[in-house]
Amino acid sequence: MYTIIIVENNSFEYSMLIPLSMIPTGVLSIIYHIKTLKHYSINYVYKDLNDSFLWVGNLLFAISISSMALFMIYSFYSIREIDLNPKLFYALIFCGVILLIGVILILEEKWLYKKRHIIKKQSKINKIDDIRGAQDDDL
Repeated sequence: MYTIIIVENNSFEYSMLIPLSMIPTGVLSIIYHIKTLKHYSINYVYKDLNDSFLWVGNLLFAISISSMALFMIYSFYSIREIDLNPKLFYALIFCGVILLIGVILILEEKWLYKKRHIIKKQSKINKIDDIRGAQDDDL
């Protein structure tokens, strides 16, 4: 970033923030996936994950890589002077894979968030049933 702005005397553009934001959000996404890895097991006894900072970091990382991939695909599309040679084709495939990873990360987080709410709701219902069951036994 310093080299682009100071050394090369380029003006600052807000599109430069997308790759720059990928560094801290990527670290948060790695930490998020390490902490939530055990949540994908079928036999996992649910423990609440209240690290909203990690949830937001993972979502921002997924959005940033998706937007970067869309920006790169749009850039390749807007350059019409280049014929469809194999190098451009490989670059488009690479951008498509990055976009697919971003979309999968968003859908995966949405699925885990829904699973978390379903388990919380079921836990509350089970606690209420336990209380009702204990009251019925005392009568």
